[in-house]
Amino acid sequence: MPNPASNYVNVNMYVENSMMATITLIDKLGSKVLTQKEKLTTGNNNITVNLDKLSDGVYAIIVETDSKEDQTTDHNQVKEKK
Repeated sequence: MPNPASNYVNVNMYVENSMMATITLIDKLGSKVLTQKEKLTTGNNNITVNLDKLSDGVYAIIVETDSKEDQTTDHNQVKEKK
């Protein structure tokens, strides 16, 4: 289910061990429009993704980690004007 956002979106993740994560936004045509690398620390992590440079539309957020366990998540995000 898409979640509306304007300028930014927060991605909250819990990880058991520190690791690197790549956050990718994909538009409705399947093109990567943003890629952001983040270092996750053990426990809860709150990552802010800036949407200011994106056009209004629906985007998928994909989070991939370098963990040996496959930790990929996919969320839909709607960017809209305030």
